Amino acid sequence: MSSWSKDDMESLKGKVIVITGATSGIGLEAAKQFARKEATVIMAADDSEKGQKTIEEIKEREPKANIIFERLDLASLSSVSSFADRIMQEYPVVDILINNAGISAVQKRMETSDGHELTFGVNYLGHFFLTTQLFPLLLRGSDPRIVFLSSIVHKQGRMHFDDLELSKKYDASEAYAQSKLAMLLFALELHHRCQEQGLNIKVIPVHPGASQTHIFDKGPQISGSYFHPVAFLKRIMLKTMGQDASKGALPILFAASSIEARSGIYYGPNGPFEMWGSPTEVGYSTQAANFVAREKLWKQSEKLAGINFNVANSKSIGLH
Repeated sequence: MSSWSKDDMESLKGKVIVITGATSGIGLEAAKQFARKEATVIMAADDSEKGQKTIEEIKEREPKANIIFERLDLASLSSVSSFADRIMQEYPVVDILINNAGISAVQKRMETSDGHELTFGVNYLGHFFLTTQLFPLLLRGSDPRIVFLSSIVHKQGRMHFDDLELSKKYDASEAYAQSKLAMLLFALELHHRCQEQGLNIKVIPVHPGASQTHIFDKGPQISGSYFHPVAFLKRIMLKTMGQDASKGALPILFAASSIEARSGIYYGPNGPFEMWGSPTEVGYSTQAANFVAREKLWKQSEKLAGINFNVANSKSIGLH
């Protein structure tokens, strides 16, 4: 796996791939490579105009690309439900789900349309719900995989199980770190439960290291604090120290396509401090390894999303 690159990707012809946050950053770079490898790529994002423009740009380079845009607002569980319904009507199977979209640096506490803290809702809860809704289609896939985007900063996070919505005390950095820790906890617990039931599906968490994306743009903009000093500094650091987004996408591409990628293993860059480099197995925090925390988050997520997610009986999830 040393020095794995996009050139090592096998053909994905016939695969149906859903990827969230696919109109910019590492999501866009991953979508380009999936299209290049002949997959059917369903780009999911909340800006329809930008989505169609992105497809046009990709097809200029890859005229035969089979790429579709579907609107998805992860800050709305009803939008997630509608998106999943459309996918289930159009496609008998989904082979790969990439839970990539994210928001950061929301400097004041904001809420989703369902009343959930915005960073937690977009980065984690929306993806939790999306995974449950597409799970039956994934079980029908050929070598099905679910890839979860976590972050280096998950190690700085902790789960506030007494206040997941951070309604008592809000901090933008803490909200982001918690959401990325939640993604890792859910991925590892989902892997465990699928293994217990003997389900043929790979669940693979990854992180992109430090990559030049716009993740520190949208949060400050919508919270009216684009020039907040912390957010401004993070944008400058990414632009000066981060690797190109195409390289940041490598862990996603590896997890989604390589025969070497293993379920339940966390992958990130192999360079100094996991900030740059080729995909490799990396470690995670003590709390991410906590089985009690994993199960507790699962139960609270079910309650927040209003569902019962039983991997052994996927029909039981459709309770929304």
